[in-house]
Amino acid sequence: MRKLKTINSNSHKALLLLLVAICTQLVVKYIFLTPIQSKKIDTKKNYILSTINKNAINEIHIKSSNLSLSLLKLNSGWSLIAPRKFPANTIFLNHFIDQLLSIKIQDVLTNDLINKSNYSLDNPLYTITLKGAGIKHTFKFGLINTILKSTYLKLSNQNVIYKTSTPQILNSNMRLSNFINTHVLKYHPNQIKKLTLYYGSQSNNKIALLLQLKDQTWVGKKNRILDKSNTLKRVREYLSIKSQIIFDSLNEQQQQVIDRKLKYPKYTLVINTGKLNHTFSISYLLPQLKKLKINANEYFIISSKESIPYLVKKEYLNIFNLRESKLRKTGIKKLFY
Repeated sequence: MRKLKTINSNSHKALLLLLVAICTQLVVKYIFLTPIQSKKIDTKKNYILSTINKNAINEIHIKSSNLSLSLLKLNSGWSLIAPRKFPANTIFLNHFIDQLLSIKIQDVLTNDLINKSNYSLDNPLYTITLKGAGIKHTFKFGLINTILKSTYLKLSNQNVIYKTSTPQILNSNMRLSNFINTHVLKYHPNQIKKLTLYYGSQSNNKIALLLQLKDQTWVGKKNRILDKSNTLKRVREYLSIKSQIIFDSLNEQQQQVIDRKLKYPKYTLVINTGKLNHTFSISYLLPQLKKLKINANEYFIISSKESIPYLVKKEYLNIFNLRESKLRKTGIKKLFY
């Protein structure tokens, strides 16, 4: 009798386990629906936006839980217009657009409430909109699988959910600082044809340093030949100057201090890129600006008519101290020192 009860008890347990296994299988199948495909996907060719002309994109909007920004392409290039106005980091932005346009489709899933919820598309991690002439596409990025390097996204005007490769930009945790160009002199070394540094204002005509490219040869004042390698190194140092703070808005008192400093600059830098001259005023070290939390003699300003004022750390001021004699090419190597 006891043996019969044991057998019945074991049978019930086995039946219960079988039911649990069947239910679990049904739930899994229900949640992870088999994707529907209109055609066999060639992952080597199927880019989600393969027909878009990158150069036609002139507006970008990005929104996430901790980021909201807008960028606009003007004649002068890309600019950040919200949450504040700043010059945009063109190199990063081009990389950003390239990443979006190179997303590859891995699977196509039904666009239903369950899939939206499962893949976090009802509350997307990122919403990115690209606009331009005849272009308006909004990406909604959901769940990101960092191990398989895949993500799920919904594209506007398309009634499906895509499982795709994950753009590298999403894995790197996008920040506002990525989109801002903090370089003061936004040129490539190959663009520089002539660089002239004046003591004080340009009207004083007191040249501290002259670097000019003539027939692929760098020359200084009185056409003295300069060492190409050292001269390009110096040009790159100028172009490496970065700002810690960009003045997009100032009160009246702060503006007066800055105007006074720039009216009588320490240096004036004129850069020629072939057809145009770009003039920058370099101030003396600033006094204390309490409301901006700027200590005395810690920063100076670089400004031009083409850009807003940049606040730069005093260490960069040393770049302007080099004289031409350090760059001249010598025909005879020194044997004794």
